[in-house]
Amino acid sequence: MSSSEKERADKLKGTALFFRAFAYHQLLELFTPYTRFDGEDSEFGLPLRRSSIVTPNPVRAKVSEVKAFIKSDLSSAVELLPEIEPLKTLPSKQSARALLMRIHFMEGNYNAALELGQVIHANGLSLIDYTQLPLTTANPFGIFNDEVIFHSQLMLYEFYSSPLTFVDLNLLSLYGDNDTRKEVFFIDRGNGGLNFKAFHTGRQFWFGGIDTNEVLLMYIECLIRSGDLNTAEELMNSFLELRIRDFDGISFTGQQQALELVLSERRKELLFRGLRWMDLKRQNHEGLETTLVRDFGEITHTLSPNSQSYVFQIPPHEIDRSDMIQNPR
Repeated sequence: MSSSEKERADKLKGTALFFRAFAYHQLLELFTPYTRFDGEDSEFGLPLRRSSIVTPNPVRAKVSEVKAFIKSDLSSAVELLPEIEPLKTLPSKQSARALLMRIHFMEGNYNAALELGQVIHANGLSLIDYTQLPLTTANPFGIFNDEVIFHSQLMLYEFYSSPLTFVDLNLLSLYGDNDTRKEVFFIDRGNGGLNFKAFHTGRQFWFGGIDTNEVLLMYIECLIRSGDLNTAEELMNSFLELRIRDFDGISFTGQQQALELVLSERRKELLFRGLRWMDLKRQNHEGLETTLVRDFGEITHTLSPNSQSYVFQIPPHEIDRSDMIQNPR
């Protein structure tokens, strides 16, 4: 095998491993209970298909085994993929590291996530200056914009794109007067509320990939949790300077205050990407509990912290085709 043939073979295998890990990661966040890297395991994991043979029904693995499977795929992908991939719908070393960082981060393994963040940051994280974006356009972000590391779109129901689907007022209240994200992200169509418009897909589809702003905010949070407030503060100021007009700078007065600030920035920055669901599970487990309340007509729906309802029910036809036990309610 020539060197060019080996390079192509490595890229093909690395790409396959990345996409398998990416798919399992998405299933993991919806259909399994939350577990920390150093916490109690759960038997309600996912069936692990380790072979291309599709006929046998694989046994449902524990959550820890699913995570180890994903991490193994991504670690191998990092070795096999090219450092840079011009087509952002295909993975690179950078995107594989970023997804692996997210896996560690969401399970509370902040030291492992920090190590990956240091490598990714050293390779460069390009950020868009929101203060220079045109505010009157329907969507100021183009497809494959500079912040996109890996491009993917989420599949949605139609009501998500309805002009009558409004952004929560509690979220809108978090933005300061000079925060350009209020104008960049939202639009008032005169229907009684604000709609979100600034999808990083560049179109009217929710972004489901990995961006530099997500990686940077993970990195800053990991630095804070490690006690390196000086580096975290420097990075946070550089970030906010690209988001807030006439920015005067912020100072971290302590670890708790810094942590509250970066968590607030995650809420304001990483909207409509499916990441809030992951954050709620992570933060609920760590004691920063949030009760979700939604009113529909005269009925009030409540989702309590650490509720079993955070775990989606497996589709009935999948239960019928296998020996799996349905997720408890």
